[in-house]
Amino acid sequence: MTSLPPRPDYTPSELSALYPSSLRLIHLQVLARHGERTPVRARLQNAGVPEHWDLCQAAKRFRASVLLPEGSIPGAIGSDEVWNEGLRYSRRVETFDRNGKAVIADVGKEGGKGVCILGELTDEGRRSTLALGMRLRRLYVDALGFLPERLEKEEQIYLRSTPMQRTLESLHQVFTGLYPPTARGPGFEATFTTRNFTEENLYPNEGACKRLNDLSRQFADLAAEKWNPILTGYTSERVRKYLPDGVAVDGHPRVSGLLDTVNSSLGNGIKLPAEFTDERVHCELEAAAVTEWFDGYLQNEQYRRLGAGRLLGDLKDRMVTATKEEKKGGVEQKVCLYSAHDTTLGAVLASLGCFDGRWPPYTSSIAFELFSKAPSEASSQGWLTKFFGGAKEEHYVRLRYNEKPMTLPGCAPQGKHLEGDASLCTLDAFREVVESMVPADWMGECNAGPKDASAQTGKNL
Repeated sequence: MTSLPPRPDYTPSELSALYPSSLRLIHLQVLARHGERTPVRARLQNAGVPEHWDLCQAAKRFRASVLLPEGSIPGAIGSDEVWNEGLRYSRRVETFDRNGKAVIADVGKEGGKGVCILGELTDEGRRSTLALGMRLRRLYVDALGFLPERLEKEEQIYLRSTPMQRTLESLHQVFTGLYPPTARGPGFEATFTTRNFTEENLYPNEGACKRLNDLSRQFADLAAEKWNPILTGYTSERVRKYLPDGVAVDGHPRVSGLLDTVNSSLGNGIKLPAEFTDERVHCELEAAAVTEWFDGYLQNEQYRRLGAGRLLGDLKDRMVTATKEEKKGGVEQKVCLYSAHDTTLGAVLASLGCFDGRWPPYTSSIAFELFSKAPSEASSQGWLTKFFGGAKEEHYVRLRYNEKPMTLPGCAPQGKHLEGDASLCTLDAFREVVESMVPADWMGECNAGPKDASAQTGKNL
């Protein structure tokens, strides 16, 4: 599965089961993968995959803020800088021919103005992320009445993206689906938060963490040892016409790169030869890539700490803050939207022990829902607590991955989840799971550590 087929909205009976009256939703964080995009590198041209994709009509509708010279707008005071947000422009992609001469990548009907660059969010990606936002609105605004119908202040929502254009544009679309222009107060201005690449924790930051990069290479080698003998068989023979050297985890292209091109093509309706849509071929490519990219989180404590621990810690901290605000009269910032990547979602799910072993499709999402006991339940519990002694958990955390509630192994024991529903972790149990992965000194650990992955666990991986 490359693109996520959205499930129908929850039925009334499903809603009452998922959101019982005994619990009250108080905080929501949604971590989403960006929408459909072009491949990050041009591959498989000999299999009919176009080098340039005419699937980015937004490139004809860009708008920029520019600084104008003093005095260019009547009424401007003194030396005040004057900004204008009305520079409209379109973009063309330029390339070069066999002789090195510059040419326009003209593959569309309008002189190449809808041509995408590598790794760009496509029109289909914009549609799917907009649809995600609309689904969130139907659930959390219309069905549950949890989020307000209109946003009046920017403090009511937290919007965060990695510093990549496709994730930022995906977040624009998700936000617009959740709160379209008609659902924003006069003068409302959204603030989108991002970090520098060197400080980013919305994906496993191998570029800023030497130790994580070393671990990643070691697990890639282990994946090659496991999967190359398998890939040499059916899959390599099936695609030999297009890849004479066959397929390997560490081949040229790498399995992950090949899967990227195949998934990008399928997600955007680009026709592929039957060899690449063969179910067994696709399953082997996906399984090998999943092993390379995500097995480290399943098997190695330090991998989890350095690759996912900081992000999980941030998510947990916002939950704790929400519980404190609730006690003071209410949570103002009820929703946080994060726009990230497939490696983000896979890392989080694998680290928490609820990964399904499949590559996260485009526009996949994890909803982190924080509940408190409903007032009647809490007051009744308070009386029982006073009478019998002891303290009962009043807050619960649930993850829904692509609409499906997840059960975390760390919350499975009795007393660590709501009785009768193992998907509802007690907040204390969730904190315990997450805090075991939060690094005390991420940068220090990134620059030190054992030389191989097996040294961390004391066993063969």
